[in-house]
Amino acid sequence: MDSLQRWKTQYRFYRTFFLSTLKFSVLIGFLFASFSALRFYVSMIDSIRLWLQLIPTVGLGFDYIYKELTRKEEYFFYYNQGIGKYQLWIVTFIVMFICCNLLNQIIELCTQALK
Repeated sequence: MDSLQRWKTQYRFYRTFFLSTLKFSVLIGFLFASFSALRFYVSMIDSIRLWLQLIPTVGLGFDYIYKELTRKEEYFFYYNQGIGKYQLWIVTFIVMFICCNLLNQIIELCTQALK
């Protein structure tokens, strides 16, 4: 039972960290996708696909730099709960990568079905 309780607690911390990175990553991904859409005159669907590809890569990279420069003390809070800094970032990247690729595949299926 103690192991289950520890897992539930860690899950809450992983979720909290993920949600805190999601806002900034989505914003940065949207900005980069918008600039590239304006520059290269791509369609709306291609722009959304690019946005979903940029969230886990460029967006998360910028969020990492931002948190390293401004919020270094937050890592001690997670470390005291038994979660390391690299564990947080790896889990966040994996979850974002899976979610964005899943959404990208759904969009691809919808566009193929509508043709």
